[in-house]
Amino acid sequence: MEQLKTGHVWRDKNQYQCLKCHHVSGEKRVRPRYRIMDHFLLQHLSLDQASFYCKICLFRSFKLEDLRRHTTSFPHKMIVKEKGLKESDDFLIKNTNPHTVGPRDVAPVKEKDTLTLALSRWPRLSGGCVRCNSINTQERPNIITSR
Repeated sequence: MEQLKTGHVWRDKNQYQCLKCHHVSGEKRVRPRYRIMDHFLLQHLSLDQASFYCKICLFRSFKLEDLRRHTTSFPHKMIVKEKGLKESDDFLIKNTNPHTVGPRDVAPVKEKDTLTLALSRWPRLSGGCVRCNSINTQERPNIITSR
């Protein structure tokens, strides 16, 4: 598996697809693995399925370290202040039986499929014209093709 270091975290260069979105709505949600995992955590897991969460603001995470970092964030501190609460680890919950995101939830996408998806999103990459949806710009002589 080819990886790339960005910032302080090793990230997978491959693209992944959310299979839950694909099966339910037919949507092809293809993103880097870390983005798909965040999407899955926020969109498809309830609080009792997340590994860790904050009872105050319902923040969810896979790692305790991320949950602890969240408690220093501005949104968390504002909610604590608005509710008149005192900071406490009692609000940080670790689930004893969290959902494990696996191959039935997210899957790697082949490079060929990723390219096909990109070409369907951006017609210019495939040589098409964005304005008229034609493949050959010679069909519309008033379109300037030089850049």
